[in-house]
Amino acid sequence: MDELKTRVDAGARWLDNQRPGWAQEIDVAMLRMDSSSWCVVGQLTRTGYEEIEDALYAEYESCFPRELGFDIGFVECTWPELRDQWCEEIAARVEGEHYEVVEVRELVAA
Repeated sequence: MDELKTRVDAGARWLDNQRPGWAQEIDVAMLRMDSSSWCVVGQLTRTGYEEIEDALYAEYESCFPRELGFDIGFVECTWPELRDQWCEEIAARVEGEHYEVVEVRELVAA
């Protein structure tokens, strides 16, 4: 899990540099890292931040680089574990807001 945390932290810092305030744009209740529409990048892109995709492609040749914790496969983890780690990074950036970490299975069942 240390590698997961390190990579997600790197992704969050990358977003901090690319789009300050990005965390406030994420609907954590809908966050699904296994969905290209509802993951962190997908949500930011839907709200008009195509430049994030362009910057990711330019630097990493992928819109969802594993090096930055936007996808699984770099370390043994599940989609819910990846989502939980992103929720922690988002919560740390959203002053005064506290998000309950919800399992993806619960979101799908709802």
